[in-house]
Amino acid sequence: MCASEQHFLHAGQNVIDLSRKFGGPYAALDFAMPFVPGHEYVGEVLDYGPGSQRTVKPGRRVTSIPVMRTDGGHSVIGFSHDCPGGWGELMLLDENVIMEIPDDLE
Repeated sequence: MCASEQHFLHAGQNVIDLSRKFGGPYAALDFAMPFVPGHEYVGEVLDYGPGSQRTVKPGRRVTSIPVMRTDGGHSVIGFSHDCPGGWGELMLLDENVIMEIPDDLE
């Protein structure tokens, strides 16, 4: 658990309110609705969507910048209703920002 998730557990609505006031990245999050936190993660590539370049082979471990490009902007993975984070079973990641984890890194 990152400090950001811990802070959200205790003061999430305040973070959202400040984001709305100052144009921060959490402005679209509704704290009353469920979301899946976890913006620091390592996962395994299971598959790719249509039109993907398939830069990392399925079965390989990856991490990424916790941002998903969306129409007209971006969402912070783990702090969005549309982009679940690493506490979930499955995630959708942008292949342009994934980084393969070397085998010798445990």
